[in-house]
Amino acid sequence: MARLACFLILILFSFSCLAETAGLDPRLRDFLEWEIKDKDTLEQTSEVYRSGGVDFETFILGVFTGAAKMDGTPDNSLMLSRLGLYVERKNPHLRPGLLLRMQDFMANPQNHTMMRSMCISTVTDNVVSR
Repeated sequence: MARLACFLILILFSFSCLAETAGLDPRLRDFLEWEIKDKDTLEQTSEVYRSGGVDFETFILGVFTGAAKMDGTPDNSLMLSRLGLYVERKNPHLRPGLLLRMQDFMANPQNHTMMRSMCISTVTDNVVSR
């Protein structure tokens, strides 16, 4: 679990543009609570994302594109599967702009993987159903 937290913290350093926000995106907080069971690790990780202004869409896009290395797989398959499961079960509101950015990334055939295809399908279902 500590390894996951370290990977989550590393995402901050992978983004060049982060929005300033007063608090942690509640959807990201809910996902982190769903993933991280250790209270101290959860609080530390949440504070890093809050202070960086990372919202849920930025987090998803970073994992999806590989801008943030979240696990030992080439395409972040493990984290993509966790995110997909979370989106399917919790059905959080996702801004349509996320889907467009994911589609732009997938326009390059070299970026196609089974997990990315499954993740974009899940996000599509979530955005379209709203």
